[in-house]
Amino acid sequence: MAQSYCARGRIGWVFALRRNCPKVGKSCKALCAGAKNKILASIRKQKKRVSCFDAFLIVKGHSKLRDNPSNSQPDAGKLNLRTYGYGLPGCTYPGRSCGPNYCCCWAF
Repeated sequence: MAQSYCARGRIGWVFALRRNCPKVGKSCKALCAGAKNKILASIRKQKKRVSCFDAFLIVKGHSKLRDNPSNSQPDAGKLNLRTYGYGLPGCTYPGRSCGPNYCCCWAF
């Protein structure tokens, strides 16, 4: 789900990184920078730079949807996941707070 969220925001190579959510943690900007070599290696160095472009929070403890093995949607209209998008400002969200728990990184 995190990868899908990030992929909708850019054209090109996009990566979703999970952010640790304790009282003290790295910013998304720092996480993307720290993953630069692995990101570029994974795309065979087709690009040279990596940057954070979005951050978001997926709220845990949500209700579960039932399986839909046929074409019917048994839980149609039921509330499920909740997310909060921070956009670019979330990339520098202070590491002293939980805030976003996923970071969107872009290779360009």
